[in-house]
Amino acid sequence: MVSVAAVSLLSTYIAAVTPNDSATIVEAAKSSSKKLSHKTAIIQHRVKKTKRVIKKGKTVKVLGYKSIKGTKYARIGKNAYVKVSNLSVTKKKKPQTQHALSFEEQWDNKHGSGVILTAKKDTFLNWVNSGNMINQPAGSTLYVPSASVDEGDQFEYNGKPARAIVLVVGPDDSAVVPYDDYTPSIDPGYSQAAKGYNKISPDEETEEVYYYAKVQNATSAYIIPASNNEEFDYMKEIVNTVPTIPTESKLFNLEKGTVLSSDYTVNGIAKDKNGKYCIVFHEDTEDHDRIIAVPAENLTWVKNNDEDD
Repeated sequence: MVSVAAVSLLSTYIAAVTPNDSATIVEAAKSSSKKLSHKTAIIQHRVKKTKRVIKKGKTVKVLGYKSIKGTKYARIGKNAYVKVSNLSVTKKKKPQTQHALSFEEQWDNKHGSGVILTAKKDTFLNWVNSGNMINQPAGSTLYVPSASVDEGDQFEYNGKPARAIVLVVGPDDSAVVPYDDYTPSIDPGYSQAAKGYNKISPDEETEEVYYYAKVQNATSAYIIPASNNEEFDYMKEIVNTVPTIPTESKLFNLEKGTVLSSDYTVNGIAKDKNGKYCIVFHEDTEDHDRIIAVPAENLTWVKNNDEDD
């Protein structure tokens, strides 16, 4: 004869392991994979340990969870469970805090190489070394290979510290314009050419390391007519309009891999009749003394040391 207390205890145990009891079984909406942190035995749903053992480090697919006598199990197959405590806990990676860019850094990232400045109103350009001031009428443009911004530490406008755009002209000089008087914009072709021009232009401050231009794809280049040599041999870095390569310029081929080394002096940036930007060089070799223009899109840059020349 079974006592009432025994029946009650038995009923409690069956309730704890019955798969149909929604209070103790939680089916995963989607299966997930977990790695075992300890060697563990596979348990049947009546807390019966089987001879099957899964080694530490193995990955199992979790199909749901079940609580038996206060212990939580993960279902990994039909009538097969492992203790949740033997599963590795996946730690969430903390999001990396990104450095907040300063205004100057934001400008450099967006406009540092090859920016076009358009005057919003009648304004000026001020050369730092000479102090010469050049008027810039409203709507006029400045093509600038390299530029940065100054928050007002060194520039005054109408007697007050003001934010300025610094137009970099090699290592020896620079010019400034009032930031609020100009609208910056980017022409991808000019920006690409300017990045190359800035790389391969001689820099006296870092002369121990500089770059040569290298032809990355076979291309046609231009020979500037001798009648235009003076114009293209002494090109300004900051211009109101990028000069156009004369239509009578002759074409010649440059092979892939050709390096335009120290015999090629970088003069500036120009456009061909199709609007493609080119880098202008003065070629002074045993065979030639001429001005050439090479499409910037077909050039890459190779680092060199002076001592290796």
